[in-house]
Amino acid sequence: MWKPMFMLVLAGALAGGCKKKEERREGGGDQNEVVASTLGLNTTYLKLLSFSTGAAFASLAGALYAHFLYFISPELFGFFQSIWPAFYVAIGGPETVIGPILGAAVVTLLPEYFQPLKEWRLLVFGVTVMLLIAVRPQGLYTRAMQQRILGALRLSRAKGESPAPRPSPTKGKG
Repeated sequence: MWKPMFMLVLAGALAGGCKKKEERREGGGDQNEVVASTLGLNTTYLKLLSFSTGAAFASLAGALYAHFLYFISPELFGFFQSIWPAFYVAIGGPETVIGPILGAAVVTLLPEYFQPLKEWRLLVFGVTVMLLIAVRPQGLYTRAMQQRILGALRLSRAKGESPAPRPSPTKGKG
């Protein structure tokens, strides 16, 4: 019971960490280091912070994985195991936190969905992934999509807070 709760707390901490003042400045420094430094961001600090955070989460995931398996050997972490996270990001989209999570869900569940195809399963999976990348090269979940969804949620919440219109009185009987 404690493991899912622990993972939810970690996910909340990761999502909450994206709300820092340095990261909220219009998102101008996301892709360009020169723009980020012109905005007054300490790029060296941000690089070290992101690298350290990633290393901490990776070490925590490794410790939980070792606890789950009771034994770890180097054969468990081959070439393909190191490529999967990049694959998750490429499918889901690198611009948001939710994108790679969505990519991981799609990449993990898609082969299971094609399980009845038996030996054709990996071929169909590969073709499906190539089609996904060809149709949506920016990923399944982009920052623009997130802003549209959040805007729609704010709009619906604002409409929900306004007082509800009163029903018109019914005409008297007979």
